[in-house]
Amino acid sequence: MKTLNRQSENSQFSPHLQSFFLSPLSQKQVVCIAGLGSACGKSLMAANLCSLLEQEGIRADLIHTRLGILRASDSQMASHMALVEVEEDEGNAWYQMAHEILLVADPFRLNGTMVYEAHRFLEKINRLEKPLSVHLVVNRTQDVHDAKRVYGLLRKEALDSPWVHFKYFGYLPQDPFITFFRSMALRLKYGYELWRH
Repeated sequence: MKTLNRQSENSQFSPHLQSFFLSPLSQKQVVCIAGLGSACGKSLMAANLCSLLEQEGIRADLIHTRLGILRASDSQMASHMALVEVEEDEGNAWYQMAHEILLVADPFRLNGTMVYEAHRFLEKINRLEKPLSVHLVVNRTQDVHDAKRVYGLLRKEALDSPWVHFKYFGYLPQDPFITFFRSMALRLKYGYELWRH
C-alpha cells in the first residue's frame, strides 16, 4: 500500500489539499481521470463513478485539480479511494501519486488529432519514469467494435512507452446508460481490493 504522505509531492498543491493529503489517515488508492483534449467527458465519468463506487461500498473522494475537493467523506477513515479529475496542464504531481489512470478519449472531439494527443500524453507519463497502468475509455462511440478500433490505434503509440501498461477499459455510447458506468465502477472496486491486499 502506498501512502500519500510525501512532502515533496504535496508541496505543489494548495494549502487545503496539502492538509488533506498530509493527514496520517489519508492512505487511499489514487485513480486519476485524464483526457485526450478538452471536453472529452472526464467530469461525467468522475461524477458517475464516484456515486456508483459508493453504492458498491467503496467511498471515493472526488477532486478536481483546479477546483479542489468536490466531495470528501466526513471521516477520512471511511474514504478508500480518491478520484482525481486532471486538467491537462496540472497533471504531473497527481500522476506521481496515482496508482492508475483512466484515460478518456472522444474521437469526435479530437477530429483527427487523437493519435497526436495520445503521443503527447504518453510522453508526459514516460518522463515520470514510474510504472503506471493506463486504462482507455472511449467516449461517444458507436459500439464495442468501434471502441476496440480506437484502442488499437492508440495501443501502437503505447508500445514505445516502457513505463506504461496500456489497457482497454470500456466505452460509452453516444447516450451513455448507467450500466456502462456500473461495469467500470465494479472493475475499479475489484482493482481497489487487489491494491488493498
